[in-house]
Amino acid sequence: MQEKLLKLLKVENKEQFVFFQIGAKRPVPDESTLNTCLKRILKKLQIEPVITIYGGRHTYGSIKVQEGVPLEVLARWFGHKDTTTLRETYIHLLEETRDEWFEREKRGLGQNMGQHQKGIKKSLL
Repeated sequence: MQEKLLKLLKVENKEQFVFFQIGAKRPVPDESTLNTCLKRILKKLQIEPVITIYGGRHTYGSIKVQEGVPLEVLARWFGHKDTTTLRETYIHLLEETRDEWFEREKRGLGQNMGQHQKGIKKSLL
């Protein structure tokens, strides 16, 4: 759709930005401008709660951390030079995810290590 609109308006998007401004000092709109547009779109679509661009980015990052996406991958997606900022931001999720996996594995191994379950002894194989 963006391509059709740009063609109709005879405007080029050489950098292939998702968001950009025509005739402004900077080609990319600032966060405040994006938040204003996002708020208007969410209101029109009757989507609540209204979030900010930063909130959306943080939510996306949180979901990806919980899915187990490596921080190195997220750092690259988010344009960070390393994982330091992400590690500080998402440390609580990393710990929760680690603990959840530990408990799942513990339960799974407990069922397969010769313990009786409903009178049936399970083997390691």
